Amino acid sequence: MTTTTEEIVYEGFTHKQLTDALNKVIKKGDHWKDPIYSRVNKKDIPATEAAISYICGSPCEYWRHRTKSGHTYWMISASGYFNCVGA
Repeated sequence: MTTTTEEIVYEGFTHKQLTDALNKVIKKGDHWKDPIYSRVNKKDIPATEAAISYICGSPCEYWRHRTKSGHTYWMISASGYFNCVGA
């Protein structure tokens, strides 16, 4: 079975949307199977959470972080494919 980029594959997202969301939180030089610890835009959390679950087979956590100066941003972390699935 092949999947088109327009076909909904998981949690209401297409394969392309999921891979795009995952690519936003993978740091340059990291493998997609590595643990993930990255900033994420609040609007991207649903797609990113779905991508990590679907592609990496890993649960994730996200939280709001506020700096001393009052700037707020969101962080996301996941154990990653290597730790959750193996291989």
